[in-house]
Amino acid sequence: MPQTDLISRLWWSGGRGVAHHAGVTVELSQAPALAGVTPTELDYAPALYVALLRLRSDARRDMTPAECAAALALLQRIASAAHAAAKTPTTQEEAPCQNAP
Repeated sequence: MPQTDLISRLWWSGGRGVAHHAGVTVELSQAPALAGVTPTELDYAPALYVALLRLRSDARRDMTPAECAAALALLQRIASAAHAAAKTPTTQEEAPCQNAP
């Protein structure tokens, strides 16, 4: 049984998508822009050797190295932001006192 929770993946199709990396999964509400293109369909899962996209009027094709690098960078930014948000205090009571005696 594959460890799908360990596989980084960026997927977009039909007006919805998912980004999964470093234990973080985020639903996407808009297509990710990668290296100057915004795909109609996208499937990027480097551990599975999958890197495909389709632009509006084109056939599905392999992603370029620049698009793959952009996809990985996007996954890393999303995961980093989620991890940082999880460590950020969410209420004033949880925040450290700035003017403590």
